[in-house]
Amino acid sequence: MDAYPLVQRVALYVTLACNLHCRHCYIDGSPTAARLGESDRSRLVALVASLGKPVDLTGGEPFMVGDLARLVGDLVGAGARVSSVFTNATLLTHRERMLREIIDTAGPLRWYVSLDGDERAHDALRGHGSFRAALEGADRLRALGQQVFINTMLHAGVDTAALERLHDVVETHGFERWRLDSPFNAGAWTDNRAQAALSTQESIALLADVVGRWAAQGMPFELEAGHVLKYLDGMAYFLDSYTDDDPVCPCRTFPVWPNADVSWCQDLSDPQFVVGNLLRDGIDPVYDSYAPFKTRTVADVAASNGVCSVCDLLSFCGTGCRVGALGACAGVDGPDPGACRLHTERLYQPVTRALHEALARRAHD
Repeated sequence: MDAYPLVQRVALYVTLACNLHCRHCYIDGSPTAARLGESDRSRLVALVASLGKPVDLTGGEPFMVGDLARLVGDLVGAGARVSSVFTNATLLTHRERMLREIIDTAGPLRWYVSLDGDERAHDALRGHGSFRAALEGADRLRALGQQVFINTMLHAGVDTAALERLHDVVETHGFERWRLDSPFNAGAWTDNRAQAALSTQESIALLADVVGRWAAQGMPFELEAGHVLKYLDGMAYFLDSYTDDDPVCPCRTFPVWPNADVSWCQDLSDPQFVVGNLLRDGIDPVYDSYAPFKTRTVADVAASNGVCSVCDLLSFCGTGCRVGALGACAGVDGPDPGACRLHTERLYQPVTRALHEALARRAHD
């Protein structure tokens, strides 16, 4: 019997330290971020392993941890399955021995690498030279037989030409999947959003301009574009659908921060969203505090805000994302204005139309 059914995987933030200072980072990490002592880290490893769920290593930048390979070995030795690593990849070519030790210990992994546009656009967000360093790191992972997924955050520096150039990179370098999304309104992005963000309409127009052409070319990789569409296994999926009894927060990731705090969402690092500390409180009490956020239903939230409850489109948006609602200062039970506009103004239609037309042409040809 699964003692923690509302957890599908653990996001283990091994550090908040980072070698980059990205303008959109929701954590806004520091190279001097604190770490647990040896004894506490060993206890945390054992607790994480006892959850019995796949573990994703993230940060900050995981490769800022000098003994990351030993940490992976400790996790595996404790019975955990390390399944993926989220990295900016800029340090990988300088950490060859560490990288090989991690792969040898954990086996084949899925690596999520950030490329936020072409070289010009990416470097404008993450710093000069970071695009080439990240691409070199991603290529090294592929050369070692690893699976590489690309994550892209859309921002004002990304235009159609930049996306087309990045499309060529994803295709020619053999990366398996590409996710496009928008930054979370937290951390450094709160200071830079006004100057560097794309509006919802601009993001949709950008996607509509390119996804049809990509699909017509055969889409050699999987694609996920925020809450608009997914193109997986050769099939297109548009939006989601919800019933009143569906959980309003379907994500089943259990985020464990470097100090062993757990928040109810991995995108929310502020102390106000922490539900407990594994070292101080133990797993079961923390899980019991985490669970209500994952069992609260669409109907519960809709009834709480008085806006979603009278909306005819509730079954399509499910009240939207709680992070989106919080970012708009609507409160944890408020409507997500981004999701509202996406549906009430049918902003997604240019994207779905372009993709449907491209798929129809392919089928006809």
